[in-house]
Amino acid sequence: MLPTNRIWLLMMLLVGLIWQLTPQSAHGDEASPTLAELHQQYKKLGLPLPPKGSKLVRYNCPDKFYEAVEQKPLYTLAIQVPSTSNDMLPTIIFRTLKFECQKNDIVEILPEIKKIKSFENDLGKNDSLIYAIQCHELGLNKLAKYFFKEFTNNPSGCPLSLIAWEHCFNLLIHPTIDRKPIYQQMLHLLNQSKDLDTLENRQLLKSLELSLKPSIAKPGSVEALIDKLVDYNEITGGEGRFSPNEFYLQIACLGFEAIPMLIKHLDDERLTRSRDFRLHRQPIEMTTWKVRDIVCDLLSDLSGWRLPRETKSGEVVEGEWRHSGYRLNKAVVDQWWKETSKKNEEDYMAEFVLPSANKDREFFELNRVLLYVIQKKYPLRLPEIYRNLLEKRPEVESSLIAEAVLQSKLSDKEKVKIYSIAARHRQFDHRYDALSALSQMDHQGQFDKLFLDTVAEFPVSTAKRTAFPQLISISSLAVNSKNPDTLTTFIKILSECPSFFRISLLRELGESAMVRRWSDNGSLQYIPQRLRLFQALLQDQEIPTSEVPPEYSVEKIEVRNHAALQIAAVLKIKTRLNATSTPKQWAKFREKMNQAAELELKKK
Repeated sequence: MLPTNRIWLLMMLLVGLIWQLTPQSAHGDEASPTLAELHQQYKKLGLPLPPKGSKLVRYNCPDKFYEAVEQKPLYTLAIQVPSTSNDMLPTIIFRTLKFECQKNDIVEILPEIKKIKSFENDLGKNDSLIYAIQCHELGLNKLAKYFFKEFTNNPSGCPLSLIAWEHCFNLLIHPTIDRKPIYQQMLHLLNQSKDLDTLENRQLLKSLELSLKPSIAKPGSVEALIDKLVDYNEITGGEGRFSPNEFYLQIACLGFEAIPMLIKHLDDERLTRSRDFRLHRQPIEMTTWKVRDIVCDLLSDLSGWRLPRETKSGEVVEGEWRHSGYRLNKAVVDQWWKETSKKNEEDYMAEFVLPSANKDREFFELNRVLLYVIQKKYPLRLPEIYRNLLEKRPEVESSLIAEAVLQSKLSDKEKVKIYSIAARHRQFDHRYDALSALSQMDHQGQFDKLFLDTVAEFPVSTAKRTAFPQLISISSLAVNSKNPDTLTTFIKILSECPSFFRISLLRELGESAMVRRWSDNGSLQYIPQRLRLFQALLQDQEIPTSEVPPEYSVEKIEVRNHAALQIAAVLKIKTRLNATSTPKQWAKFREKMNQAAELELKKK
């Protein structure tokens, strides 16, 4: 059984979506096989079948590319495999994927056609055949006939060989699976199917074959580290997310030493375990990354994004773009290295870790790879870089440098000194990044002072309707303080701010934090502090007025009712109260939530 991996699963779901949208060859004039015959073919191809005792479930697919983004549930059909213990995570088969999921992501449904019809819009042209065979295996004959009829009524459905190819294609980027049997299966499928025997597929198998050859490089050498890139499996590329893994960062930390060998691998065709999904393009593009693509990224990062990318069509793209197919010109790289190799590595990285100024850009971010290398090798340069950002490039986002300082080997005294400068910056976003990092250090007194100095400006700032998102973010740090007096002082200041601002903060610390908690191992931090803040606002009777900005959608109920709702959110207590509920109902609910909070605080 494949291990749980939400990112891998998300990539597989996207593969399935793209595959469903891709035109396939027609079946031809041959007699259509029966369901029983297709069932046998399915078995021979080694595609997963549900064991006896499996049941149909409604599955809530993970559809988040980015953490902390609230999205509507995406429900689809799946089959739950029987488990040997109630303590185990449930295992499901979704299309041809078998994996573990969270218990609250599935709900059993009756094996009835009327129940299944609600999923019709979510089923692709090939899903009907897959579910027909899986239901046939379970003896659910009515459902099997229903799905098979749906499949035969769809002339664009593809044969099992293409479904098996898609299944193998999905497994290629699984982080731990042995890819040699997959290569052998895909080679067999390609030799047996005219539909699959294309130049693109043969090139894919050639790259896969190259990646399966064992490394003969000296252990620990640059060459050996580059060879490990065949197992690179992080999401990167067209959607903006970049999470370099240990192989990538190990090479990056070699700095200038690695560049000559990286240049030699600019044409390395070996396949990695990562893909680039360009969902913003039509038609949707999906490319499996090769070692050369990762090498291009490494060289681009180590150059400080000074090397322009070129597409196959000759388009030149500058900056931190990460797309397979956006290549580096070897002649340009050679010339850059000829000039750069004469420079001092530390000085070069400190100079180019900040992005180039560009008036057309809306967002600026530090080169996180160079920053990582500086943090590991040259931490004494971090305060200088931080000050340069604050003083000369305040448009650049500062959370990365704040985190780098926190994780570095700088002394606590040096860290507090630079955070104190940033926490007094004129821009509230830089203050937030510094205060957030400082709150994680064992310097609570310094954090409390700087935090209260900042929030003391909020009544004036909120009245001017400026920087609301940043003010909300800074306010949310109140729960990071271990000093009850800090929370008391903060609540007094908060009472001078508009009511919708207080409500927005309540939601940020309550329901919004609960949505984001899955990115923090499923837990929510600072629960006692959150509950105490909510309790403190249970006496606030103010109602938001018509002055609420349009981007702040809040129910026009008393602040104290919002506070009660957030206690319910944090403690996972269900409620149906809303703006139409009576004052008596709200009063009873507030009392109940106050008691629930008190009970939870006694536990803590």
